[in-house]
Amino acid sequence: MGTDSSSQTGPRTDGKTRLLDAAEALLDQAGIDGTTGAAITAAAGHKNAAAVNYHFGNLDRLIRAVLDRRATELNVIRHARLDELEAGGSVEPRAAFVAIAEPLADLLASKEGRRYLRLLNQAANHPRFHAQAGMGFASSLERGAANLSPLVSHLAPDRQRHRAGNVLGLVLFALAEQARVIDDEAQDMPVLGREAFIVDLADSSLAALSA
Repeated sequence: MGTDSSSQTGPRTDGKTRLLDAAEALLDQAGIDGTTGAAITAAAGHKNAAAVNYHFGNLDRLIRAVLDRRATELNVIRHARLDELEAGGSVEPRAAFVAIAEPLADLLASKEGRRYLRLLNQAANHPRFHAQAGMGFASSLERGAANLSPLVSHLAPDRQRHRAGNVLGLVLFALAEQARVIDDEAQDMPVLGREAFIVDLADSSLAALSA
């Protein structure tokens, strides 16, 4: 495989980062199925038409890398918050939920974060990427979910898993929709402030789990 050549000088890793940045933006604009490796390569300023394959192997692996790079940091933040909660003894379900959801909600503060939230929701509903959507922060998600188990204890085991999946989908959709509304110039819905959004998301999700 040939060496990578880009239109900009700099460390070799910079070309890879520019592909990730360009992919995140284009995937948000055109969708997973509407984005090509050629379009990402051009947007990233690479001269080498095979830059995606050179750095990632193929387009699907690039998309997975886009999903993973923020998820890894989110996983660290969530584990730190859960460590703090568990150090104080038993963890209330609401506190556990906030520890899981709040780091995602904090991404709403930046344009790049909002792109990622919309992409995460896309991936969660895509046949090739739904399993990957939460893979990067799966360990903190499972750890936090263990503290939510009392809310679904009245359900049969198979229904507990199904209910948890439905609520995760609700959370991802709510975050993606809030990201859309913030960036929508038409403002067809009111934009909730950070605290109000997290409270509403927690109320809705905990009610759905315990129903």
